[in-house]
Amino acid sequence: MKKIVTVIIITIIIITGCSIENKKIDKESEKNIVTYNSYDEVFIVEANPSWQNVNKGELNKLANLEIVNYEKNKYFMAIMEKKEDFDLSYDEYKNYMIKDIEKTYEVELEEPKTITIDDKEYAYVEFKSSAPNTSVNLYMQVYMIETENYFGRLFAWTNYSQRDNYKEEFDQMVKSFKEK
Repeated sequence: MKKIVTVIIITIIIITGCSIENKKIDKESEKNIVTYNSYDEVFIVEANPSWQNVNKGELNKLANLEIVNYEKNKYFMAIMEKKEDFDLSYDEYKNYMIKDIEKTYEVELEEPKTITIDDKEYAYVEFKSSAPNTSVNLYMQVYMIETENYFGRLFAWTNYSQRDNYKEEFDQMVKSFKEK
């Protein structure tokens, strides 16, 4: 009987140790950062290695950069447009895009929030939406940003129930987004 109890205790210790080690490895891999390039190699974003590039146009035919984490249902894309194609200030562009988002997604948005990137404040909106032709509820964040030569929108989304789990990660990705 003592041998059986000893074997059970040793087995529990080994399983617990392996579980703790696997969690440590998962946490370490989350700290690793990978740089993802836009299709035209003008923009980059940093994210953990669980993300992957997808074929151009898989998320949106207008996107310059698209990455996904299918396992966790997380999506990120950038739609960037040359400033010279607009006769708008950043604030005018932002307001125009907010109206476009309300119309496109058929939502009434709350007042935009702000995120600070390199000492400059940019607006973003967050809202609940449905995936096209489905009844899947999504949580979306759309950031209106400006780089030296571009205005743009950065989209990050996941399942609605996961919104609190990924918001910080989405914000960090947006803060890492750069025009080369």
